[in-house]
Amino acid sequence: MNQVASFILNILQGHGAFVKEASLIAYGDDFVSFPDEKDLLRAHLVVELIETYRYPPESLVVGAYVPIKYNGIAFTEIDLIVHNAARQPFILIAVEQVRYYEQRLEETVRKLFAVAILMRQKYPPRYLAYYTRWYEGENRIVRKMVIDYSKYQTFYAWHEASRPIVSDIPSNG
Repeated sequence: MNQVASFILNILQGHGAFVKEASLIAYGDDFVSFPDEKDLLRAHLVVELIETYRYPPESLVVGAYVPIKYNGIAFTEIDLIVHNAARQPFILIAVEQVRYYEQRLEETVRKLFAVAILMRQKYPPRYLAYYTRWYEGENRIVRKMVIDYSKYQTFYAWHEASRPIVSDIPSNG
């Protein structure tokens, strides 16, 4: 798990934090570089999932490596996995910087479907989501695509159905 998301989860779970860890998150190593924009997006989404969608912190896995064993690749990283109460994958989420969101949409959604298909035998997710956010002045703008994987189990089936999406990330409970 990356430092930013780990730090925020520790705070939300009530665990203590050290100033040294906080400074690394705020300023990067040796106060030279800032955290990666994608890491910050994941961290913001973690907070949003907890505060807005009411998921408990323990149901979230940031930067999960999913075993796929396909075409010589053993694992792939998923930005965020939301688990249900039974600790099974409920939502697979890919996060992207706004400047790459459209450009990588097709590739990323295909990857989400591919991972879900490989997970299907054991614990298939219910939803796939692609997310970004940015600010224009004081206004936060969120762009997300949520796909009901229980209805469309392949990219092709979803594409043939005119790419329907769910209106929002489902809330917990």
